[in-house]
Order: sequence, then C-alpha cells, then structure tokens
Amino acid sequence: MLSRMISGAQADTEAVTKLNAEIEKLKLQVGEQLIDPRQIALTRWADRHPDSFSSQAFLELKQEIESAGGNVQPIKVRPIRGAGADHVDGPRFELVYGSRRTRACLELGLPVRAVVDENIDDQSLYVQMQRENRGRANLSAWEQGVSYHKALNEGLFPSARRLAEQIGLDHSNVAKALRVAELPQEIVGAFRSPVDIQFRWAVALDKA
Repeated sequence: MLSRMISGAQADTEAVTKLNAEIEKLKLQVGEQLIDPRQIALTRWADRHPDSFSSQAFLELKQEIESAGGNVQPIKVRPIRGAGADHVDGPRFELVYGSRRTRACLELGLPVRAVVDENIDDQSLYVQMQRENRGRANLSAWEQGVSYHKALNEGLFPSARRLAEQIGLDHSNVAKALRVAELPQEIVGAFRSPVDIQFRWAVALDKA
C-alpha cells in the first residue's frame, strides 16, 4: 500500500515537472528557442575582451539572469553549416549577439533564450552585433578599435567610413577607436587591462 502511494506521488511529481516544462516552452515568443549555451560558438567577429566577463557590470547581469531563471531578452544565433540536430561533436550555432547573456547562462548552467536567424550573412551579423552592443553594455574603446580593425583587415567593409555608415556611428568616432587599437604594445601593457583605456586619452597616448 505504502509503496503504491510513493509510486503515485513520484508519478505526480514527474507529471508536474513535465507540465512546467511545457508551460515554459509556451512562454517563448514566436521564433525563439531554448538552447544549451555549450552548443553556441563565438563568431570570429566576437568583440568582447575576456576581462569584460569579470567586470562588475557582468556580475550584476549574471545575478539578474539567475534571479529571473534565465535571460529575458533573447540572444541571436545562426546555424553552423553541417551541424544539424544530431551533431554532437561540437557547437551547432554561431553567436550573432548576446555574448554576455550566453556566458552568464553557461556559468549558471541555464539554457539560453535565443532567436535563430537562418539567413544572416557576415556583414549583417557584424552590423547587428555592433548596434545591439551599443543598446546594452557598450564596448570599451579598445574593444571597438580592435573589432573595427579586424573587420577592415578581413575585407568586411571597403573603408572605415563605410563601416561607420553601416553601424550608425560618426566616422570620427570610428577613427578614434582605430587609433586606440593602434597604440604601441608597451603603452597598452601599462594598463591593468586594455579595456581601461578611454577615448579621451587616445591622442595623448598616441603621442607618448
């Protein structure tokens, strides 16, 4: 008798757990998925310096996500070619934007709420990543400069002016960021972290 009651209680618990999981799925907006963050690879255009993930701002974001049980605002990813649902040897998705939310969910052991864009190209990925970053925790002067340099060196944009137009920045701001990224290593190394370098110091440091 007792064993039947225990078995029945366990079955009820499992049913409630499954029901709660279904309810959570229904809460997702159209086009959103819950993805294991271990299945998401950083894009080669990733622009966050590793030090960004130990900042106070990141720790506060992580705490907020933990309190909410997950990220409320979805990240965006695109599928990696050849990595279907049965792909188990590596990531299935490439991150478009939302590296801090993805990292926080990874550290917390939570699935990450994501929008999957099947058709986004490299240039659109870069533009969306840059614009989304400015709407949240903007990149440091160093992170911006290094990112712009890489995009230009790899031919993603024909010129710094064109890059500025596409990401919605004044050309002078892009030029300042590029100047920060071009600082000699001995100057950059004098800082605790390159993310501490500020735009207003760029000209003076460049002449140092």
